[in-house]
Amino acid sequence: MENTIISDKREVENKIRRIRKEDLKNLHVVSDTGYFIYCNGRTDVEKFDGKLEFDITPIPYVGDDSWVEDFIHEIKRTLESQKVPEADPECDFCNYRKQVKKLLS
Repeated sequence: MENTIISDKREVENKIRRIRKEDLKNLHVVSDTGYFIYCNGRTDVEKFDGKLEFDITPIPYVGDDSWVEDFIHEIKRTLESQKVPEADPECDFCNYRKQVKKLLS
């Protein structure tokens, strides 16, 4: 769950950067604040009647897009390199692939 939250925050920061970068004439002020919309099904209603009801809460998140540009350049260098980077021990996908490889061996 924590990885998902970090990923969502990074996505907000990347979108902030992209919007700022696309506004070449600086016509718009782009806020550092993005919002996550949290929807939770209500359990206090008397009957279902084929209709779900939700409590909806906007959760503000103040992002920092200062890391994005350097990270994109790092990705580019990695893709152009002949050396395969080491797998991150925290990477869920990498760990999944290791387990599959063990099972298939």
